[in-house]
Amino acid sequence: MNSKTTFIVIFLFLALSFAIGYTALPYLPDNAANHWNAQGEADGFTSKNNLVLTSPILLTALSLLLMLIPKIDPRRENIEKFRKEYNIFVAFFAFFMFYIHALSIALNLGVNFNMTQGMVPIFAALNFILAFLCSKAQPNWFVGIRTPWTLSSDNVWEKTHALGNKLFTISGILTLIGIILPAISFYLMVAPVIATAVILVFYSYITFNDEKKVS
Repeated sequence: MNSKTTFIVIFLFLALSFAIGYTALPYLPDNAANHWNAQGEADGFTSKNNLVLTSPILLTALSLLLMLIPKIDPRRENIEKFRKEYNIFVAFFAFFMFYIHALSIALNLGVNFNMTQGMVPIFAALNFILAFLCSKAQPNWFVGIRTPWTLSSDNVWEKTHALGNKLFTISGILTLIGIILPAISFYLMVAPVIATAVILVFYSYITFNDEKKVS
């Protein structure tokens, strides 16, 4: 995916976010739910205007930041080596934000479903996209598994991202299990990602020190 197509995709999801928000605005409750607990029950509220505007504004700001990163990274030439895959991630992120926004609007319009379970597919997809990105990412300062040790050694970067590819894939599969196990779906979304992050930090540290011993 090239940068022009990525901008078009971002604009499409931004336009859709504004469109569904303002179409739904007259029918939304004045006190709209915007946060849900682990059981999928609303536990945070805001005005309907904030609900309609917040996600599209965040989508715009974060998407622009993600598109700026390849231009400001000191190792931007490495990002260019996997730019197509990075652009796919950015386009997916725009869809991710739109998806959550659409779920929020639907729930506030009275559509009956559990928010946590509704988020399971998109979080599983996020894990798979991160696994895909890990398999392609080259050493840089902004994108990927950035620890002091991966940033200090291209070899440690490569090994850590190879493991990250496997762990994020497993996390995605575990997250999908939440579809059939709704009582623990929240924990299946969160726990594998936290475990993956911790494992990768320690793995990069151990691999770096093993490399130093050999050298």
